[in-house]
Amino acid sequence: KRCFAICEHLYLAGNAFVRILIENVYIYSLSRYMPRENAARKMIEALLPPGLNSIYRKQLYQHGY
Repeated sequence: KRCFAICEHLYLAGNAFVRILIENVYIYSLSRYMPRENAARKMIEALLPPGLNSIYRKQLYQHGY
């Protein structure tokens, strides 16, 4: 949970380059390694701060998951 909070802080405080990196590397890799079973995925999604959660969901919907 703490790592997610730090990541969100960096995203909000960073410039456009930092935001693009977080979206394309961190959030993308998070969605690639997210558990397939619903209960485990929901548990991890609950740890995401609101800002990262919205970015994560935006990526999911763009890729059709």
